[in-house]
Amino acid sequence: IGQKDMLANVVLVNQRFVTTSFENDREADAIVSRAWYYEHDPNHIMGYNLSNSWGLNTDVHQKTFTQPVTSFSKPGTYTVKYRVQDQPPNSPYWNDPDAGRKWSQWAEMKVYVHRRPVASFTVTPSNPLPGQQVSYQDNSYDPDLQYTDPEGKKGIRSWQWQYRVDGGEWVTSSQPPAYFTQPG
Repeated sequence: IGQKDMLANVVLVNQRFVTTSFENDREADAIVSRAWYYEHDPNHIMGYNLSNSWGLNTDVHQKTFTQPVTSFSKPGTYTVKYRVQDQPPNSPYWNDPDAGRKWSQWAEMKVYVHRRPVASFTVTPSNPLPGQQVSYQDNSYDPDLQYTDPEGKKGIRSWQWQYRVDGGEWVTSSQPPAYFTQPG
């Protein structure tokens, strides 16, 4: 599972993705059936306890499909299993067209489904004068780890600030400005 500029097997809630599978039959028999099986753990994500669980995704949990799912509607860890069934060419002594059909072993992977983080802050004073000290209260959080983050950062690992004065060029930095030199 993956797309350009995306961590492998990590997607957002309701984000469409493509699952790529590879299959090879040693005897070059035709593949006649495919099975995708899903389990959902709504309480954990990447080894962390999930904050604000949305509950079990009953649309896919413990269900088997002939095509892979292309998005997940709830956060958590999904165990995805895949297997195929072959069809050997019929021999003259076989009376049963299903004779020799075998299912492969299950291939398995984990998919981690997150919610988007929420960027939020307040500024004091709300209308600073040029040169006046400005302080910021960061209220940002990741809803998946808001209350369960072992680092106490509410799930946020990096910050990027963007600002501009009077419609000018955007400035991007890791810290917000302590004061502004121009009104705006």
